[in-house]
Amino acid sequence: MQSETNLKYPSVKIYLDLPIPDEDVASLENSQWCETNQKRFVHAAEIYGYGAYLMPKIVFAPPFTLVKSETTCLACRQTTPVVAVEAAGYVPLSSKGHDLALAIALFAQGELDNALPHPVFLTNVREYPPEFLKLIRMSSFLFRKYSLEEDNDDYFANACTHCKAPIDDFTLYYEQDGPLARCNPCPIRRSETKLQYSLPIVAECQFA
Repeated sequence: MQSETNLKYPSVKIYLDLPIPDEDVASLENSQWCETNQKRFVHAAEIYGYGAYLMPKIVFAPPFTLVKSETTCLACRQTTPVVAVEAAGYVPLSSKGHDLALAIALFAQGELDNALPHPVFLTNVREYPPEFLKLIRMSSFLFRKYSLEEDNDDYFANACTHCKAPIDDFTLYYEQDGPLARCNPCPIRRSETKLQYSLPIVAECQFA
């Protein structure tokens, strides 16, 4: 463990992607269970020793903006409001195991500050810090985990306010006429709100 005085982001939550065997939980005592994400996590200051339980992550830099938009629900064909989280920048961490733990430790020391600003939307997010998710749900109570893929790998997404059908992130960010697609010459951004959350987010997800 590093001294927290040497870290800029010691309290950032890093979610473990692979389960810790029951016989090892006691020895890896710094991990905690998160009911919201149904995963164990450790703080960045405690990441050493947990590389074997991590898959590639993306680090997103604050400030974060909640963008309100709208789309047509494919289930009921009515227009429904949706929200999106936009980060000020990002750094992919594509390594695995101990190398990934080391990369996360470097970011916790402040390496993230060297990332070039490049706003991106967080998409197909498997894990959000509960404190951050609460800020999103203050604007959209239907924003939660849904099964939207064939492998039943849930991720956080919007839902139609009329019929409650989940809204696939692909239709919002990746289709040519998606309301928040980068390739859409006329994106729909009804409003923008800066979220009061100053820590980076480390997540298993994609970006657009």
